[in-house]
Amino acid sequence: MVNKSFIGEAAREYDKWFLKGFGKSAFNLEKRLITKYIPKISNILDIGCGTGIWMELFNELGIETFGLDISRDMLEVAVQKGFKNVVLGRAERLPFKDNSFQASSFITSLEFMENREAALKEALRVSEKYILIAFLNKFSLLSIYRILKAAVSKSIYRKARFL
Repeated sequence: MVNKSFIGEAAREYDKWFLKGFGKSAFNLEKRLITKYIPKISNILDIGCGTGIWMELFNELGIETFGLDISRDMLEVAVQKGFKNVVLGRAERLPFKDNSFQASSFITSLEFMENREAALKEALRVSEKYILIAFLNKFSLLSIYRILKAAVSKSIYRKARFL
């Protein structure tokens, strides 16, 4: 079954969380960490790229960026932002040749994948050197809040499996 959390209005509203308050603070911290630790690479596949929020950072770092997502609506937002190298597809069956990219990334996307092991194997297959993984810590206060909220109301995190 396809995760339908990021369709319609949820896709259009996704980026707003990163623009104000706690979301903006968290995003800035995450950007600093990724910028500090990402190796020198020329290209990357952002698996579960969504609206391209992380593709923007990779481009700022001078990395040629490609994105893949299962949500057509999220990719439409990415295209509206100007991203051309985006593909509709599943992480568990990447439509790329072996070693097509120097690196692949999963930035808060593994939580929403049905078969994480298959997705990671595919990332290993298409990546020459590196895989960047950033996830939502299930023990953080924010994740606990999201889990509780999803239990009682409609939320994109209802089907997430926090790590």
